[in-house]
Amino acid sequence: MKRVLSRALGCLSLRGGTFTVRLPPQATRIPAKIQVGINMSVQFGHPAVDIVLLGAGGNVNDVLDIVDALAAAGRSVRVRGILDDYREQGAKHLGLPVLGSLSAARSIPDVLFVSTIRNESMHRSHPELVAKLGLDRTRFTSLVHPVAHVSPRAAIAHGVYVCAGASVAGGVVLHDHCSVGPNATVGHDTQVNAFAVIAASAVISGGVQVEQGCYVGSGASVKQGIRLGRGSLVGLGAVVVRDVDDEAVVVGNPARPLRRNAKGLEQMTGRGMTEPASKFKGRGA
Repeated sequence: MKRVLSRALGCLSLRGGTFTVRLPPQATRIPAKIQVGINMSVQFGHPAVDIVLLGAGGNVNDVLDIVDALAAAGRSVRVRGILDDYREQGAKHLGLPVLGSLSAARSIPDVLFVSTIRNESMHRSHPELVAKLGLDRTRFTSLVHPVAHVSPRAAIAHGVYVCAGASVAGGVVLHDHCSVGPNATVGHDTQVNAFAVIAASAVISGGVQVEQGCYVGSGASVKQGIRLGRGSLVGLGAVVVRDVDDEAVVVGNPARPLRRNAKGLEQMTGRGMTEPASKFKGRGA
């Protein structure tokens, strides 16, 4: 089909010529704003892409691993620097210059962005942080590690990254700004909604609905066909066998929700396990 595809998924720029996109069978069920990104990633040929990372946390390492692997495979992608609200401009993080605060994103032309603000303590606020930038969604690129497996029948939107060893099955839709960690598995026909995080070695079975801003911790397992609520957190190694409510925190095997008692402590429902709330903060990374 002849058309101009201007940075579809932020990774591809074609002007004129012919380019064929093979849509997966489930494409009619995918929102139109996702369809433009189907199966287009840095796996395709493209001119050199400069990237600026948003946030200077630990997830920068995951993105740099993807970029390094892509460069080794002959892809022309490079990271120009980092924007972060808590580091001084001109400082270095992992050898990359800090270019300014997050608000500086609008003043940097001719680059694409990847947000690395994807930890268990900020998964609910991530959508607001990105919205404040005022950037069009096409300014965000998606990155897939060369040794990740993404089915040709899966769809990837903007601002997504998929790490080494991850497996994304057919019929999966990865919506804007979600991520799939190293060695994680996303089963067939699962919807991973915007800003959701699937951490390292987590296993999401088929037909799961992962709602916006959900965080699935490392090593967690999720039964097929259930719903993980908006802004919910599935703790490290949890085994989820039933639906999780919006903004709930579930831990254990089988996973049970935590609740706050009168002393401000987190308590596992039905198990009598009580620990300070601060002790649970940071789990699931």
